[in-house]
Amino acid sequence: MLGRSSRKSVSKAGALPLWSQFNDHPVIGASFISALYVLVGLGAVLLPIALAWLNRIVVSAIGVCWTVSGIVFAVFGAANYFTHIGLIINTA
Repeated sequence: MLGRSSRKSVSKAGALPLWSQFNDHPVIGASFISALYVLVGLGAVLLPIALAWLNRIVVSAIGVCWTVSGIVFAVFGAANYFTHIGLIINTA
């Protein structure tokens, strides 16, 4: 049941959630997410250029931006689930 204990939730391995390691440095978390949005935005800005010019270099840059940001978003989402949401659900 949620709210039964006032102590911090800890996973089964005893580690705190990933982002709690950076609680004293909020700029790190904000910069990380901002960098991901910049990568996605850069790919979105380059897409019309690639479609107009059919330039392989621009298409490759878009692929790199979206591949890297997609992988990092997926890893971040999984880490966020297993350290926050999954922790609440599995320890309830």
